[in-house]
Amino acid sequence: MSLISDLVNSIVDDKIVLRELLNGVNTFESAEEILVKQFPTMKGKVKWPHSQKHPSIYYLIDKALLHSKTSLSAKEIKKNYSIINANRNDLFHGNNIIIQVEKLREAFNAYNLLYNKFLPFLNSSE
Repeated sequence: MSLISDLVNSIVDDKIVLRELLNGVNTFESAEEILVKQFPTMKGKVKWPHSQKHPSIYYLIDKALLHSKTSLSAKEIKKNYSIINANRNDLFHGNNIIIQVEKLREAFNAYNLLYNKFLPFLNSSE
C-alpha cells in the first residue's frame, strides 16, 4: 500500500534500515527471533541460509515504528490496514463481484483515518 510505504520513507531516518525494509528482509529473521526467545543462549549460533523476501505490510509497520520517533500505534495502523485490505482481492480481481457497500465505506474510513494520522509525518511531497 503506497500510503504505508510513504510513511515508512518519511519516518525511518536510518538509510540502512530503510533500504532493508523497502528492498527485502532476511527470510529467517523471524525464525532467529523465535529461537532466541525460547533459547537465549542460541543467539547468533545458527547459520541461516542467506535469503531475502519481500516484507509484509505488517512487518513494515512494526519495524518502521520501532526505528522511528513517532507516537503512532502499530496496533491501530495494522487494524485499519486490515480493514482496507479485507476485500481488496475480491474488489480488484473479481473473485466476488458483490461486495457490501458498508464494507467499502469501512475501508474508505480506515484509509482516511490512516491518511490523517500519517499526514504530519509525510514528506512535503504530499
